Amino acid sequence: MALLAPTKGHGAIFDKYSWEQTLDSVTVTIPVAENVRGKMIQCTIEPYSVDGKLYQRIKCDESLWTLEGEGSTRAIRLDFSKNEGDCWWPYVIEGEPSIDVTAINPDPVGIDTLNGDLRAQVEKMMVVHYGWVGMK
Repeated sequence: MALLAPTKGHGAIFDKYSWEQTLDSVTVTIPVAENVRGKMIQCTIEPYSVDGKLYQRIKCDESLWTLEGEGSTRAIRLDFSKNEGDCWWPYVIEGEPSIDVTAINPDPVGIDTLNGDLRAQVEKMMVVHYGWVGMK
């Protein structure tokens, strides 16, 4: 099966749901009827499963669902925190078509957004390779 080109949000759009991702999280949006209310929804988020096996384990205690929008834009939004960050998922649920993760061009991030250890490594590489630190 051919790989899908990733969307601008680094995911895919299907008939029943769409998804996008960052290196740390995955967001799944599932359209629902406009009369659906939160108390009508039963959603259980498990480390590897949400109505199918997930690509990788997620952090359940940092993941959540919300009911958003009105009318034709009403949707359930699932926000998953990736257990193993710093990797792109080719799919969310096993058996669905995969995206071409090699085609993802992530948005640039500033050095200030990196955690302490990673920031120190990047600064060291910048000094070694370029002889300077800072992007000003």
